[in-house]
Amino acid sequence: MTPQTIEAYGVRLRPFRPADAPEVVAGCADPETRRFIPAMPDPYTARSAHWWVTEGAPAAWAAGGAAYAIADRDTDRLLGGIGLTPISDVRGHLEIGYWVVPAARGRGVAGAATRALSAAAFAAGAARLELLTHPENGASQRVAVIASAPGPTQINPLASTVRAK
Repeated sequence: MTPQTIEAYGVRLRPFRPADAPEVVAGCADPETRRFIPAMPDPYTARSAHWWVTEGAPAAWAAGGAAYAIADRDTDRLLGGIGLTPISDVRGHLEIGYWVVPAARGRGVAGAATRALSAAAFAAGAARLELLTHPENGASQRVAVIASAPGPTQINPLASTVRAK
């Protein structure tokens, strides 16, 4: 994939910009985000967000993944982030991950962004996408179910995974 803008399912996926940094902090420093994505820097500061926007996201692209800002289609305001990470030596086997700023939660943003990115990834040649959720993250489990249809999927509720083949 290349970092072009994707507009689908009511959201815009675009590369991160330096102006996104304050909203990146709001989303990534949030206790609920940190609970389910514990690998983020702690504390998550403006410096962390600046690094992500200027170095981390471009590095994800360079490594064969993707790192998109989820933005409102009308205002372009940052609603969250979504990306793909290669998870095996097999080409086209990727994990999808996302976060949403607190003010945008419960509005279908993560589901829409996941569907948009999944469609673009498969169109670009992805063979398999995986979305792993924490067992206590019911919202992300709902996103996984929404994003898995239509198409062949394997849902394992005990491990809280959905695999699209």
